[in-house]
Amino acid sequence: MSWVRELAFTGRQFDASEASRFGFVSHVAVDQSSLREAVSKLASAIASKSPVALRATKEMCCYAEGHDPDECMHYVRTRGPRTLNGAMLQTNDVMTSVQAFMTKQPATYSKL
Repeated sequence: MSWVRELAFTGRQFDASEASRFGFVSHVAVDQSSLREAVSKLASAIASKSPVALRATKEMCCYAEGHDPDECMHYVRTRGPRTLNGAMLQTNDVMTSVQAFMTKQPATYSKL
């Protein structure tokens, strides 16, 4: 947080290596071509996952940004993703995932 505050208070510029060092970015590409390749691989990896599971994961990530671990565990047990977990069981995503794992084939999920 001290790095973020330093940037906010000073408005100074920073380069990609510094942003990477402080976890501000997850990847630094050497050129535009390798950036496009990395983005495409990441997007493909995300798109290959269950949309329902991704939605629940996104909700928990957003919730966790403003809550401590105990609050997050309580949230999982009593609200939020628990409802989404129930929704996941109402779809074919679990069976599709198991089948894809067993056959070593990519899964094809229905849209939300």
